[in-house]
Amino acid sequence: MKNVNKRAVGAVVAGVLLAPLAVIGAAQSASATSYGSCPYPYVCIYSNNTTSGSPAAAYKDQTGYFQYVSPRTPFSVINTRNQDSVEIQYTANGNSFTTCVSPNAQMYSSTIGSPTITGLRIDVGDSC
Repeated sequence: MKNVNKRAVGAVVAGVLLAPLAVIGAAQSASATSYGSCPYPYVCIYSNNTTSGSPAAAYKDQTGYFQYVSPRTPFSVINTRNQDSVEIQYTANGNSFTTCVSPNAQMYSSTIGSPTITGLRIDVGDSC
């Protein structure tokens, strides 16, 4: 009986010691979230207003400038990044504008009329 109790105590102690590691591992994997067909840590551009199908383009590099995006109307954007916002550059009626997509968020061009996307910049930080 004593050997059985020692094994049970050993299993409980091992479980208690390893439990924090399981929580850390779960937290790390939970932070890397893909949305639909857009993998983490990308910003995906779709040639529709539904973010369905395969992305037309995907970006992951942070830059201090707007990256060229092949112009398309309509468009939608998914930002799978956890701590970075995305500035979207677009034109409408001959004028240029920007809008911001927060981390882990989506944006549809139909919410701002019929714009044409022309660029994007992945910014460090989550503030729009």
